[in-house]
Amino acid sequence: MLKYKDFLIHLNEAVDDSNKDLSGIIDKLFKSKYKGKIGKHKKDIKHLRYNIGSNVEYVESQIINTIKPLVDQNSYSLTIIDPGANQSLSGTFFTFMIQLLYDTEINNTNFIAGSKVYFVNNKSTKGILTGKELSPSSLKMKMDFDYDKMTLIKDVKKKIEKYSNNPGLFEALNKLIDLAANVKPTNWFTSPELIDNFEESIEIPKDVLSVLNTLDKSDINTIGKDFGEILGALFIMNVSKYEKGIKFPKGNQALVDFLFDGYGISSKYKKGAAATLTAVAKQINTKLNNLSDTEKQLNKFLNYLVSRKYNVSDSYLQIAKDLNSPGIIKLGEILDKKYTNITKNDINDRINLAKDNNEDVLELFKDVFSLIGRSPSKINWNKIRKGREYGIIMSPLSYHVVDLLNGDIGNDKYLDALNSIIKKVEVKQLYLDFIFNVSKGVMKFNLKTFKADDSKFKFNATNISAYNPDNGNLGFKMK
Repeated sequence: MLKYKDFLIHLNEAVDDSNKDLSGIIDKLFKSKYKGKIGKHKKDIKHLRYNIGSNVEYVESQIINTIKPLVDQNSYSLTIIDPGANQSLSGTFFTFMIQLLYDTEINNTNFIAGSKVYFVNNKSTKGILTGKELSPSSLKMKMDFDYDKMTLIKDVKKKIEKYSNNPGLFEALNKLIDLAANVKPTNWFTSPELIDNFEESIEIPKDVLSVLNTLDKSDINTIGKDFGEILGALFIMNVSKYEKGIKFPKGNQALVDFLFDGYGISSKYKKGAAATLTAVAKQINTKLNNLSDTEKQLNKFLNYLVSRKYNVSDSYLQIAKDLNSPGIIKLGEILDKKYTNITKNDINDRINLAKDNNEDVLELFKDVFSLIGRSPSKINWNKIRKGREYGIIMSPLSYHVVDLLNGDIGNDKYLDALNSIIKKVEVKQLYLDFIFNVSKGVMKFNLKTFKADDSKFKFNATNISAYNPDNGNLGFKMK
């Protein structure tokens, strides 16, 4: 197994060569003599594949400690991805994704926001649960069914009987059900429509704590993310003294994990992931009216996300045109075409012509990159799929569109419009977190209503890169 100190040494050595991009850093790491190799997923994503340890929490801590000398902890996010889940690079092992949140300089080399490094822990964890195993649909709960509190408790306890051959897990799930359903909260509301922002920290009893401490971090994460939807539903009924109307929607209903007397609840574990704006676009078109001029313009942008005419990069390209981005205007000059008529094929054709003539592509578009303040640090042409050369332009342009919409460049009228529109959408976000050690702990619920005066939102570009320019629609996050 790779020793942590050697792992740290080689990661530091890997970035000494300032001409290497993040992929180069990964390549150099794997040229070491230690037990590990370059993994290559079917999506052609290279990643670090090491036998770091059999405990997810330990692996997470080693990765954080490893990159601590290189990148400020506030400059990146670390996401733990369950085996076989979306973005996972393994059906068996956990994937750890580091993503830069801002343009970051590492050893005199600039890396753009959104750049990623993937780690796959090439060793089975001690956990026994797989991703989504405890979600309402995987447990075969009744979908689109109105649960009252007692019926929900009875049904979910029956569904988890299959874990009775694992006493620790079985006991933990049962005790968490009782804790969420029966604790006396400090916050309570007489009806669902009166529920407002609140935070509730529930002390975990010692008998429950002793059981949780026997579980692997991977199992705790699965309980929090998936079983948290059921725990959250029980707690919401408890906190409002309301026992009717919990419903788990059949299929994937954007923004909503369960319905509470008709109100949509989005369940999140810890900070949660960015939500897509496609759901907001649909709600605006079917439920909202009396929009301001800016809100109508934003709604026009959002409709690109749900239109069959546009895919992900098409929608960003069209929004850039509508915003009269200086970058898109300059791109039109380079392509010798009116910027409002630019297509991805035009971008592909010019890039391929430049390659045929041995032109430097980054130099060709340097004025575009300069105007938008974003650019790919280096291009690995072996990773560019034929027909997707446009990713070299569309990746930085997509993040630039987000900068414009967030008011990081220009004014913040669209950010104001987003916040105004989101607060008109009947959805609340319920965050769950487990914070505990051997001696004490809490189960923490934090509800944020989209309508709350102090709720703030910002636009978010979801996992787009030069190699995957159509990876995710424009999204938003609650600050």
